[in-house]
Amino acid sequence: MLRRLRYLLLLACFALTACAKEPMIKLSEENLAKINNNSLKKSSEVPEDDHRSIDDQTLPENIHGELAESNTQFDLVNFSFFNPNRISYYSDGSIRYLEYVDTDQVMGQIRRIQDDQWINEIYKKDKDALLQLNEFDPPIKMSNYLNQKDTEVLSLAPKILLKAPIQQGTTWNNEDQSESRIQALYQQVTIQDQTYQEVVEVVNKKNQSVSHSLYSANQGLVAEWIEGEPTKFIYLNKVEDNVMIITPITVYQPVVQNDLSLGKITKEQATISWQTNAQVEKVFETFFKEQKWIGPNDQLLALEMTDQGLLVNLSQSVTKSFSQNPAGELAVVHALVTTLGHFYGVEHVQLQVQSMIYQPLFSLPVDQAIYTLDSSWIIENGE
Repeated sequence: MLRRLRYLLLLACFALTACAKEPMIKLSEENLAKINNNSLKKSSEVPEDDHRSIDDQTLPENIHGELAESNTQFDLVNFSFFNPNRISYYSDGSIRYLEYVDTDQVMGQIRRIQDDQWINEIYKKDKDALLQLNEFDPPIKMSNYLNQKDTEVLSLAPKILLKAPIQQGTTWNNEDQSESRIQALYQQVTIQDQTYQEVVEVVNKKNQSVSHSLYSANQGLVAEWIEGEPTKFIYLNKVEDNVMIITPITVYQPVVQNDLSLGKITKEQATISWQTNAQVEKVFETFFKEQKWIGPNDQLLALEMTDQGLLVNLSQSVTKSFSQNPAGELAVVHALVTTLGHFYGVEHVQLQVQSMIYQPLFSLPVDQAIYTLDSSWIIENGE
């Protein structure tokens, strides 16, 4: 009996060992593959919040962004570039300043200066997009081009910079055959030591080139770069608010000589100040008064380009101020027309007083008071 019990126990142990090596239920290879595939899917699934941090890797190493919550939308109205009397300084040495703003049309004209090159950028915000209408070398510096829709400078196809809804995934096509997409929204972005709130990253693709732009609420463009070209990374260094932009200008000063009929002038450097929506006539009127060419009550009535060149129209009272200048009336006239002619890049300047032809004392007859700039008027310092 005892021997029989031992035999039964031994058989049970063999059975248990066999069960450990073989599954109780055998699966077909097809079902087993399905289970393994589902298992891989579950292991690769990442919570949405974790995925949001992956997008941060699209930014260059020197930019850190804190992504906004999913389904976030920013308000387009906060992304216009129209900040009056603000200077924006960029890492490539360029500066931007709002020259003119038209609140009725929601348009802005920005002056961009880099390496002594003067470029105008025209922007417009409509109900669902922020557009750059054009950028160009202005034919007449400091002129207002916002209302000149029929001129050549505004004839190019606009480029959409931002399009509503301002949310991740919004896409659009531009007239230049490029494609744009809102890549990401950031609650804040830090570049160098500057932090910006509500930032939109836009990716623009054209042919083989891929560029990125970051726009911040109430700031405008804060960074841009081209993939694969690290030297073309540009970012906003700093801004200054409630300031005038100071622009260098070459000025030709009257020279005091014994013979006032010579009308000699000499070349110097000065600056001219501008603030948003200033009138160009008032800006140069102030500049002329600073040079003591005209008196405190004199006026610059008009400054405009014509077929003959640049037209300068002054108030009647300037004739007295000209004649009282120690260098003489003719030297002041030569200084004024040469300074304006060089600034606007024209050879001919027509001078009027109260819309009448003006002929200064000692001047040789000048047809229609149209002066042709003459290098013989200029003497070097020390002569």
